[in-house]
Amino acid sequence: NNPAPGERAWCVMVTREDGVDSTDANSIFLVDHAWTFQYGYARLQLQQVPGLMGRMADMMDICQDSSQEELMERVMDEMWRFTWHYNLTFPGATADDKTAFWYVNDEFGSRIQHCADPTCRMVPFYYVPTKTSYTLLWLLQDMDSGDEVTRD
Repeated sequence: NNPAPGERAWCVMVTREDGVDSTDANSIFLVDHAWTFQYGYARLQLQQVPGLMGRMADMMDICQDSSQEELMERVMDEMWRFTWHYNLTFPGATADDKTAFWYVNDEFGSRIQHCADPTCRMVPFYYVPTKTSYTLLWLLQDMDSGDEVTRD
């Protein structure tokens, strides 16, 4: 239940019997963000948001039998294997005006493993009208049932 860094505990497989066609307009997917934070506030959010630390520990396959302090340190150490980031800016802003946001994809998105020859592409998408961010996922190739979905 506590895989070593780089050890695979999970993966995402195509389960549709007839596979997935990468050119199908329905083959683009939204992956939710389980946690979005700014760098200096990660620890505070883990302490204050109910259920967040437990959810992150579960996603990172961290055993929760230890003290809250030990669990916090383990999540803080392991989270970087799961985080991505994006920058927000506005017209006329300078490089110093950019705001970096870090995020962890939901349980599904976090299970998609890295590969040098990926089968999909994942990029953050910020929807301004609702101030909501997601990750867009689309296939780079057709996939058969049983194929593993991987990212770069």
